[in-house]
Amino acid sequence: MSNKDKCMQLLNDVPEYKLGYVLAYLQGLLADETADDAFCEQLYHEYLNDTNPEKHDTIPLQSLADELGISLRAIRLLSRSEHKSSSASSQDHNRSACYGQSANFPKGM
Repeated sequence: MSNKDKCMQLLNDVPEYKLGYVLAYLQGLLADETADDAFCEQLYHEYLNDTNPEKHDTIPLQSLADELGISLRAIRLLSRSEHKSSSASSQDHNRSACYGQSANFPKGM
């Protein structure tokens, strides 16, 4: 059963007088998403309009971490301890998506 199906099933058990709270909460979730999307869209347009010729230069993730004084090993260990309850396939996907060594980031980030 999907999360949406579970929510719909639970919603059927919510008393009518509490549905206003549920509605307000759901609207709040969507409002945050809309604001996040607008912010990301603004950043994207700022990037497109940036005339800095070095904006396409990238550096490896490890170099960025070193520049910022961040230990990727510590982050990986923390991530593993927080995700122990997740399935193994989910953990592998999250690690490769978030901490892939081939990731490159804009210089000066």
